[in-house]
Amino acid sequence: MRTELFGKTGYLANSTTTVIKGTMSAGRIYDKIADVSFAEVKFIANDSVIAKVLTQEEIEELLKAHENDEFFNLDDE
Repeated sequence: MRTELFGKTGYLANSTTTVIKGTMSAGRIYDKIADVSFAEVKFIANDSVIAKVLTQEEIEELLKAHENDEFFNLDDE
């Protein structure tokens, strides 16, 4: 995983001992996402993060909803 501001921030769990119950491993989502994908963090617990991979439609909705948000659009300065 990589973020625009911080670079590499972590890894996707890919073994039965590291995947949180009820979530998908890296191997299970690998063929379902593009080379570049976005996710929304839903929960943070200890050293784990659970995030929802966003569809293209969800990304477009978020961008439209925040088009006038000065904190969301810091690149405009």
